[in-house]
Amino acid sequence: MTDKIEFKGYWFLPDKLNNKIAGVLTFIPHESIVLELIGGFSNNYEEIFSDIKETKIIHGVTSDAKIITLVSCFPLISRNFSSTFPITKYNCHYLIIGKHLDSLNDPSFYKASVLFPQLTYWCFPDAINKKIHERVEDGINSINISFKHYNNSDENIISESQIDKNTQFVLKKCVDYNSSNFLLTPHIEQYTCLEILKQKDSTIADFLSNIYLYEQFLSMATLEVVECSKVILFDRDLFHESNGLKRYNKIELIYIQSDNEQKHTPTKRHNYLFIYDTIKNQYDGIIKKWFSEKEGIDPIRTHLIESIKPIRIFTSIDFLIVIQALEGFCWRFRKDELEKIAKDKPQNKQASLGDMICLLKSEFSTISKIKNDDIVIQQVVDSRHYYSHFMDRSKKKDSLDGVELYKLTHKLRKLLICCLLHFIGFDYNQIDDIFKKCYNNLIE
Repeated sequence: MTDKIEFKGYWFLPDKLNNKIAGVLTFIPHESIVLELIGGFSNNYEEIFSDIKETKIIHGVTSDAKIITLVSCFPLISRNFSSTFPITKYNCHYLIIGKHLDSLNDPSFYKASVLFPQLTYWCFPDAINKKIHERVEDGINSINISFKHYNNSDENIISESQIDKNTQFVLKKCVDYNSSNFLLTPHIEQYTCLEILKQKDSTIADFLSNIYLYEQFLSMATLEVVECSKVILFDRDLFHESNGLKRYNKIELIYIQSDNEQKHTPTKRHNYLFIYDTIKNQYDGIIKKWFSEKEGIDPIRTHLIESIKPIRIFTSIDFLIVIQALEGFCWRFRKDELEKIAKDKPQNKQASLGDMICLLKSEFSTISKIKNDDIVIQQVVDSRHYYSHFMDRSKKKDSLDGVELYKLTHKLRKLLICCLLHFIGFDYNQIDDIFKKCYNNLIE
């Protein structure tokens, strides 16, 4: 959702249904979800000011009959002693439109439809057929456009992946058709959607965990910071019947994400590390690996996503993020190799950072863009120790700064990307091919 919205209504606590307070809820994308009440949930003016703590759940019913749940609400009280009533404001973390919940951990939902701005470009839906017929004799062209409007059709499924016993991911091609102004400007939009299906009813917290990991996967695949733009949830018990068919009510989940301007700009597929078509035959195994190894690889891929975020000024912190991820990858997934290196050292000392970088350089030496990079091990080691421990610069003479440190970080990031790609199922030839086809500055 990209537009500001406002809800006027009555607001109340779940255990105090009769104490309804009038107020306005305002949602500003990427900024805030704020509830402003005329008064407070306590009848005592002083109690309102003295009870400044988080309210976990606030329920509401709006003037247009929408049912609202606000989660994790922190008070911002306007104190004016000359007024006979207070204005109470709450800054809220989550907004749920369509159902009253007691917490994010209520097992209420069996499905979520999630939209990501980059997903449609990464996995092109190809849901609209366009044919142009040209009549040579009179130079008149006719254009025929056809599509399947019913998004629940099996024909619209691109891929299905069973992530675990309870969770299935489905990539679907979808078409929105607005025919309200059919004669003048009919609006048709195609997009790719991720559906998350649960065998047993699950919580919002569980769905958010799935969404977060998929955001990270797309961030790596596109070399952009991906955040979902819309989440629609479905409850098995909330539906209406039409012509003998159950139509489940849409329950929208809104929450504040980072102010990332990148997602508002047009995306370029040639800048992506890889697209769905590249891994079409491997996608099922890759996405399962990404989710099944979430504990071991999580901090490493988090560091990778941090390293590809747009930055205004490069600092040594950006270098440390990448180098720490490489160290973590080696300790977790190249432990046997490091132990062999340690055995060959005097007094069986453990493998050093230099050993780790040498190991990874050797492993990915068939990747042309790694092979052509002249990564000087001593510069990596000295820079790591200098910026981590603030040692005397004279003792770390090979440490870099400025443009030279930026260039070194750039080379090490490519090495980190190789590590993650190989970890989730790409072989060395595929990685080399991916690097050759990608035109993103992050791996040039």
